[in-house]
Formats: sequence, C-alpha cells, structure tokens
Amino acid sequence: MAKISFMLIFTLTLIISAISRTSGAMPGKKCTRILNPYACMYSCNGDCQDQYHGIGYCVEYPQNYKCVCVYDCPS
Repeated sequence: MAKISFMLIFTLTLIISAISRTSGAMPGKKCTRILNPYACMYSCNGDCQDQYHGIGYCVEYPQNYKCVCVYDCPS
C-alpha cells in the first residue's frame, strides 16, 4: 500500500511539474518595427538585436527593401 501511495504521489507531482513548465514556455506576442524604411543594410539584424533583442529581416516592398525588426512585445 505504501508503494502505491508513493508512486501515485510521485506521478501526480511529475504531471503537475510538466504542466507548469509547458505553460510558461508559451511564446509571447511578437511585435514588429521598421528600423530603416529606405534600405536594408548588412547591420539590420545587429541593430535589431542591440535595440530590441530581436531578429532583423530584410523585407521586399514594391519600391525597395526595408529593415524590419521582430521582437517580443514588452509586457
């Protein structure tokens, strides 16, 4: 009986621990900001990391390329 109780408590603890860890791992809302609306330079990704701790991308628009930064929105 003691082994069954221990296993039951251990299993429940393990399940609760797994649920609490995965609920905190959900991705947050993403924000975007155009860092340079006129061109996309090599420094686009570095500027985005420095300013917003995000990832900078060169995105093609009809007239030219723009540097767009994608980062986690502040809470």
